[in-house]
Amino acid sequence: MSALAESAWLAPLSAAVAAAALAGWILIRPWAEGVHRVIAAVLVLTAVAAGSDALLLLSPDSALLWRRVGLSAEAIRMAALVLLGSTLIGRSAAEADPRAQRRTLVAAVAAGVCLALVWWGGLGAARAGEAGAVVPLGPLGGLAYAVLLLGLVLALAQLEAVLRASREPFRFRVKFVLFGAGALAGFQAYVSAQTLLIGAWRSHHAVVGGAVSLVSVGLVAFGLGRRRLTRTLDRVSVSPQMLYGSLTLLGAGLYLLGVGLVGELVRLSGRSFSVGAAELAVFLLTVALVVGVSSRAARARFRLFVSRHLLRSRYDYRMEWLKVTDAFRSAEYVEETLDRLLDLLAHTFGAPRLSVWMPYEADDRFHQVRSTNVEPPPPPLARDHPVIESLARSDEPLEPPVAEAAGAFLEATRAVLMVPIRGAGELLGFIALSAGPAGAAYDEDDRDLLRAIAHHVGVLLAHARLAEERQAAAEIDALNRFAAFYLHDLKNLSARLSLVAQNAAKHGNDPEFRASAMKAVSRTAQEMGELLGRLSRRSPALGRVEPVDVAELVEQMVRSLGPGFETERRSSQGTIPPVLAAPEQLQQVLLNLLLNARRAVDSSGAGAQAASVRVRIEGEGGQVRVEVADDGPGIPPERLRSLFRPFQSTSPGGYGIGLYESKRIVESYGGRLRVESGPGRGTRVLLELPAVALDAGVGQTSTAVKEH
Repeated sequence: MSALAESAWLAPLSAAVAAAALAGWILIRPWAEGVHRVIAAVLVLTAVAAGSDALLLLSPDSALLWRRVGLSAEAIRMAALVLLGSTLIGRSAAEADPRAQRRTLVAAVAAGVCLALVWWGGLGAARAGEAGAVVPLGPLGGLAYAVLLLGLVLALAQLEAVLRASREPFRFRVKFVLFGAGALAGFQAYVSAQTLLIGAWRSHHAVVGGAVSLVSVGLVAFGLGRRRLTRTLDRVSVSPQMLYGSLTLLGAGLYLLGVGLVGELVRLSGRSFSVGAAELAVFLLTVALVVGVSSRAARARFRLFVSRHLLRSRYDYRMEWLKVTDAFRSAEYVEETLDRLLDLLAHTFGAPRLSVWMPYEADDRFHQVRSTNVEPPPPPLARDHPVIESLARSDEPLEPPVAEAAGAFLEATRAVLMVPIRGAGELLGFIALSAGPAGAAYDEDDRDLLRAIAHHVGVLLAHARLAEERQAAAEIDALNRFAAFYLHDLKNLSARLSLVAQNAAKHGNDPEFRASAMKAVSRTAQEMGELLGRLSRRSPALGRVEPVDVAELVEQMVRSLGPGFETERRSSQGTIPPVLAAPEQLQQVLLNLLLNARRAVDSSGAGAQAASVRVRIEGEGGQVRVEVADDGPGIPPERLRSLFRPFQSTSPGGYGIGLYESKRIVESYGGRLRVESGPGRGTRVLLELPAVALDAGVGQTSTAVKEH
């Protein structure tokens, strides 16, 4: 044999060692799963087949034995390759292929048949040839290789199906593993076809097969380590700690250089300073440097500058921004925007606890409106809560306040970062995020991305709110136009009555005319009643602004509405001061609140004897406060959020503008209208108006009239 032929055994031996080493490495890794064990089995069988080829080249006298061993390992490997495809196809697609298990069974049967034929009549006696040993096929050898070839074609089809059905990121993880396994199956199929054509297996197949196996093992190894390699390469950059230390050292060097330059300039200027003055100057500069370095704010700004401008970001912001815009592309309303926001945050950051908070107009407190938590929502946060106060002063993501100030909030949300959502110059809400997967913290890259997302959502929420206000204004305008048609009908009906009155002066003595006139009056009155019944109750005019005794007004209305109401007065000043308002409008507001409470009590089914409406009037601290409480069924949380929006009434036949108009009237006088309610615990409505002193009532009244 030539020199090349004498060292040819190194190729299959190297492949055997590499395959065995990779299989052992896979089996000892803690992340090894079922699919990894199948890959390890394929590698072990590859090592056996390549090792048998190496021994065949080293000892040609035992060529028949080692060929049988190698061919047996190749037959079992064929079945293992089909099993690998069956295992992976269930992970690559949404549903596993029901035919995959049948293919695995067929491959196992084919491998068993091939093994039986190999050891009983499949191969003939080996002989030496010009290019090494030659192992001819026996009587059943053609059938053995034909079965093996069919099994290999099935394995290749299975692996191709996995590659075709896989989706990212699974495709990224298995692509090179499939390439390596496919290369093994493809070369073995080629050798089987060649052996069938020439009727014998030649030893150069062992040399080429060793090289092919070595390349295939390399592909499998790269595929298994690709994800970890990518993560490692992504992190191959100057670490923040090293960069901060280097920049600190550079800053100290520049400081010393600056001190030296200042000294040189002084020397060149010809001025002389005492040694004490020079030492004092150096001391003061050193103190200034130490103070600057020890400042937390200075260090935070320094780290932010370094992370944004000198360190490579973990995010491709172009792709992330496309993802954000795609997520909110079709979101037109507030509810849709909140749903898309929660889904985007969950997919991007993977925090186990996410929640979105927004203020309700009903009580002016921040409620949890979206969450990935399964626990009941935590209590709402008032405007003076430390969390809200800190978010109101910042545009940047913040860590929550100390546990003593926000204990209940932190216990419920496990928040480690809060991101304000601002729009139109005010705080529209915020996002609370717990620690990331495995307790990972949020770095500057995460904070920058969260701030961009929150800014985009703030703009969308502000636009959605403006759109809702425009829609409400359009609906009110439509109602006004609708009412104009009814006013036209009322005008016609009043004209009809006017004509009847005019004709009565002339024909009042005619019995037939009187009968006809009475029918017309009766019919007109009936039509007017039906027409008025379909119109909502609205105040046609503002009325005169004057000091109003709220307590007296409430008690008069309660007396007129009958039993079922309890009133109570409280004042630290002895008497409850008046408020400045138009009596007609204030009466409209109070009547609306009292009737709503009465309807809530009636709808609870408790009856007037078992339940009542409690009205409390208080005067304290320059405010007059009216509290209307009932024991009705309460208001659901989702209804509370839109309680003051027009045309959203829950009462049959209602227009849904009573509370909307009441809130507008109260706020026009500098007051507030709030609602606290919940299912099963009744409703409490709080009306607050600024009090006015009696001696100043005349001046304030005249001013208010001019303003209105």
